[in-house]
Amino acid sequence: MFQWSGAVEGRQSWGCHCRSTASCRPGTPTLTDAVTSATSSAYATLLPTVDTLSAILISLPSYDVNLFLDGVRQALQGDPAGIINAMGYPIAADTGLLTFLSFFLAYAYYCAATSIAGDVASLI
Repeated sequence: MFQWSGAVEGRQSWGCHCRSTASCRPGTPTLTDAVTSATSSAYATLLPTVDTLSAILISLPSYDVNLFLDGVRQALQGDPAGIINAMGYPIAADTGLLTFLSFFLAYAYYCAATSIAGDVASLI
């Protein structure tokens, strides 16, 4: 049973005064807690997934067009490397950003899988 322990160092707190520690632990994992936590972890991976898709489908094409137009502008101003830049810069940007985003998303899934595995392990 829990009893009100009164003032302890200026604070009041609940104290556990049980003979059995198993019945005294309020944080004993239950099936409901594990399922809720696992569902929450799985749902939490949606935000990084949506952010990644947004970056790939919206931001990256816009950035590629700007890099291409900068290369064309360089070529029109007489810089022969502008044609190479118009093609090379978007490819380099796509390679770098897609690599970063894939690791970002993989890390989010890894963290979710670790959390879900911990929730399932708490039931055993």
